[in-house]
Amino acid sequence: MADNMSRREFVLFLGGASAGLMAVACSSPAPAQPAAAPKTEPAAGQQAPAAAKPAGQAEWDALVQAAMKDGKVVVQNPAGSGYRIALDEFAKAFPGLEVEQQAFPDAATYIPKVKGEREAGMYTIDVIASTVIPVLQILKPEGIVDPIRDMLVRPDILDDNVWYGGFEGRWADTPNRYAFRYQANVTRPVYINTKLVKEDEIKKVEDLLDPKWKGKIVTSDLAQGYVYTPSTVLRQTKGEDFLRQLFVGQEPMMIRDRRQAVETLIRGGAPVGFGIHPIIFKDFKRDGLAGDVKNIDVEGAVYGGGEVVALYNKAPHPNAAKLFMNWILTKEGQAAWATNNSVNSARKDVPIVDPDTAPGTGQLMDPTNEELIPEITATQEFLKSLGT
Repeated sequence: MADNMSRREFVLFLGGASAGLMAVACSSPAPAQPAAAPKTEPAAGQQAPAAAKPAGQAEWDALVQAAMKDGKVVVQNPAGSGYRIALDEFAKAFPGLEVEQQAFPDAATYIPKVKGEREAGMYTIDVIASTVIPVLQILKPEGIVDPIRDMLVRPDILDDNVWYGGFEGRWADTPNRYAFRYQANVTRPVYINTKLVKEDEIKKVEDLLDPKWKGKIVTSDLAQGYVYTPSTVLRQTKGEDFLRQLFVGQEPMMIRDRRQAVETLIRGGAPVGFGIHPIIFKDFKRDGLAGDVKNIDVEGAVYGGGEVVALYNKAPHPNAAKLFMNWILTKEGQAAWATNNSVNSARKDVPIVDPDTAPGTGQLMDPTNEELIPEITATQEFLKSLGT
């Protein structure tokens, strides 16, 4: 029963505050510091000694050279215009390295492609920077992704202090090796058209079951992650009967085409949206076409999560893949990724881009970590059983 679930069964999404360290004052005076050695000029005809490179710089330089020899990196990411712009920022940082993008709207489109190619002995993609569930539910169990922990080498991304929850807290997989979560987003799956709905009409998730919304809620196909992920939260907290009432009793408009679902809400074809594609919605919002639609904070429906970076095994361009995975986790890489995709980085030194999805200081359920993947799977099977 959902009511018997303890909170310990959920993974807690860490917000914007990390635990502080206590400084202890020392009673004895600080030891005298040695005087600086006097500067000496090189003798006539001699060159001054080369300045020492920062720690890790030599390894980084070698990686960049090796990546240039690969000549190319192939990056898979979700649909959304901002991803290509962010990839162009990577290309500018490393002139001469070609960056190929493979964009897919969901796992239903890219998983069959990846598996089909591998059955034919083809390995065309290097890195996936995308949603986490397909990585942990399919790619990792089937041995399609490799560990990346030892490939992250830049000191500025290994520093606990730069990440919300610390470096260790950003891993989405249980052994902390395969999928690093670089985003720190809150997902609010309920949307309203403010021309048709007052903002105080839907305050808690139970309000979605009000008879006045029957036939007036638009949602994506139930097989989509932006539906079954929040549904997992609801299944655990409200029970399966709640989902049955929402997706059967309320007779929502289920539109598989993600763009069409968003357009239906924007144009007033439905006053309420649940689980519509947030990236596509942000594209409309960026273009100034979604001014009447608001993503609202509904009690009981909000959860934490964010995209991850992972490495396909047998990557055709391994050094370029390693370079990209390190770059995307730097301050510069995260700023490019966050700004162009209107998402929030998990790095503390990258400014908040989207206040509506900022994590804040509270704790939220995160149903997308590996230990809860079985619950995601169970929700998917339940939604299939509804026959909608």
